[in-house]
Amino acid sequence: MSCASCPPRSGGAGERRGVTTAAVNYATGKGAVDYDDAQTNVAELDQDGPGAGYDCGQAGVTFTVDQLHYAPSVAPLEQRCAACRV
Repeated sequence: MSCASCPPRSGGAGERRGVTTAAVNYATGKGAVDYDDAQTNVAELDQDGPGAGYDCGQAGVTFTVDQLHYAPSVAPLEQRCAACRV
């Protein structure tokens, strides 16, 4: 992105089926997309950047963990997530 008017053009992922929100931050050069994984996936979303004229870097995933009641239960969850790294 080379100017502050670029983020509105680069929000093409928001038009994809299953996407609930899509936002691009000019200052950080990053985008955030909330989506329903039953309707789309990261690989499909990754194609929206080049379609809008931008390269997509690495994708990250943030998720909510329900039923996390005490601090010691965090370590096993972190270990399982770290094992998923490729």
